[in-house]
Amino acid sequence: MQLTHSTVGSPRRLAILIFLLALSLRLAAIDHGLPGLYVPDSHSVRNALGMLKDKNPVPRSNQYSSYPYLYSYICIPAFAADYAAARVTGRAKSAAEYQQWATAHLERFHYIARIISAFAGALAAAAAVY
Repeated sequence: MQLTHSTVGSPRRLAILIFLLALSLRLAAIDHGLPGLYVPDSHSVRNALGMLKDKNPVPRSNQYSSYPYLYSYICIPAFAADYAAARVTGRAKSAAEYQQWATAHLERFHYIARIISAFAGALAAAAAVY
């Protein structure tokens, strides 16, 4: 079956369907390789966590990784939101406790970063047809 204007209704509706399909495919494999940290996204996560730890949004070149920082900058607000949620829910009573917990659960940050990537990729797929 070919998706046409008559079968989906409108270009906006087609874009939404493409977005949902693309997002579901990306989220289906969101835990690939975890908790092992040997996939390429570990560089960007390491960049973002290093910038947060050192409270330095402009690290010197190659301080945490040789990868560019744009994706890391996109991840920082999500990581900060996770910290805020941990404090509000009582999962961490202090910044030091959260840092200790985070060090033991690095895979959480990879999940967050991968979810961001999944949404960005799905948006790009939908934008391509809109």
